[in-house]
Amino acid sequence: MITIVCSNRICGTKFRYDEARYPGAQQVQCPACKTLLPLKPPANKPEEEHMDDWFKMPPPVPPQQPNPPKSGDSDYDDWSPRPAAPVPPPPSYDDWQPRPPAPRPAPPPQMGTEAGWLVVHDVNTPSATFSLQLGRNAIGRLAQSTPQAVNVRIKTQDGYMSRHHCDIRVEHGPGGYLYWLSDGYFAGKKPSSNGTFLNGRGPIQPGDEHPLKDGDVIQAGRTNLVLKLPGSVADAFDAEYKVRQSDFFQTIIQ
Repeated sequence: MITIVCSNRICGTKFRYDEARYPGAQQVQCPACKTLLPLKPPANKPEEEHMDDWFKMPPPVPPQQPNPPKSGDSDYDDWSPRPAAPVPPPPSYDDWQPRPPAPRPAPPPQMGTEAGWLVVHDVNTPSATFSLQLGRNAIGRLAQSTPQAVNVRIKTQDGYMSRHHCDIRVEHGPGGYLYWLSDGYFAGKKPSSNGTFLNGRGPIQPGDEHPLKDGDVIQAGRTNLVLKLPGSVADAFDAEYKVRQSDFFQTIIQ
């Protein structure tokens, strides 16, 4: 019984052949690819013999450390074997904390977004909340003849409030928005007839712009308006709710 390997490179099948069963045969057919193979004595040892030789190979010899120099040599009297380098301990994950994401700069506010809220908070006028936009916000009394440029139209019986009374200008700032109050600042607009007051002081002089902050009280005519900014409230409902919890601001009588 001999082992034959098919010489077809694509096939390469190994199979056993009983030469005693077919004496004198010159060729044998590969059972896989049907290639006729000549019967020749194997040039190499059978696979079993190769395996036997592998088990008979001597074990590998570990590398030997060089012998230390002999004592008496003045240059090597204090020689000692070099200690092995310390193996660092495996990393510990007990104190591992996830790395916080890098802060992303806030995108600049766009036109149409709410830049703040103006809440009517007066004993003589129904409560109402108006959204402020980036740019100029014209404030006035709602009437049939109210100019189209007025976008904050307050429904009130306050005859002291002009149809275009004052303006709040909102612009980009280094940390958010900046707010400016004016009365008669923009070209083509006359000052209000009865003046605009800020936190009980005033009236604001035409052409002046006053910076605003959260919670400032603006008196247009005899109606008080409270400014709420996005950093202090979540939305218009929150702004009106917090303003209505506060006391009414004293109105300046002219």
